Amino acid sequence: MQYKKFTVVCEGFDSDLFAWKRLDHVILPKGEFLQISSVPVSNNRFLHWLTTSNKNVFRFCMKTETWSLLPLPNDLLYSSSLVLTNYEGKLGIIRWRPKSGRELKWTWVLDSTFGKSWVNPKEEKSIVEEDKFVKPVWLHPSNDVILMAGFDWVGLYNMKTNNRMKPQRFKVSLPYSFDYTSSSVNYFPFRSDYEKLDLNEDDVET
Repeated sequence: MQYKKFTVVCEGFDSDLFAWKRLDHVILPKGEFLQISSVPVSNNRFLHWLTTSNKNVFRFCMKTETWSLLPLPNDLLYSSSLVLTNYEGKLGIIRWRPKSGRELKWTWVLDSTFGKSWVNPKEEKSIVEEDKFVKPVWLHPSNDVILMAGFDWVGLYNMKTNNRMKPQRFKVSLPYSFDYTSSSVNYFPFRSDYEKLDLNEDDVET
């Protein structure tokens, strides 16, 4: 099988100059592409995406405006159900795998804020949900509460007790025009306030 090389043309918006700026092109390895539809995980001056092969994390440094690839641990290569998140100020990975339903487990976190090596968290947490479409959406900064979403519902879970915080799932009313034969429903966190967000904060721990 032959793989094509992809080049990504990127522009960033400079809010100080109120203008777009052309960044260096990104040439990805053969067989790799970005999961453009996914929401990037922001962590201490970096934006992170998983690549489509689930072999690398694609990182953009907002301070230097440069790109890099961060390989995933070998035991996660080609896993189909990986999600990036923030864990104790570092980039973390959680994985779904079958176990009487769908099981959410911590697997790896970066060894430091700007690290390139992966380590196992000291305390592995997990929850189980009987729904083939369910997936994690948002992790609370406490690392104990997570928002899960199915095809047409969302719910909060306490990872310490492995239970929903409310017995009922919150039903989501999808548009009438939505294709209900499709399973591609994406939920993502959204900030609804107008507070200025500094993505280049200097007070980060290393």
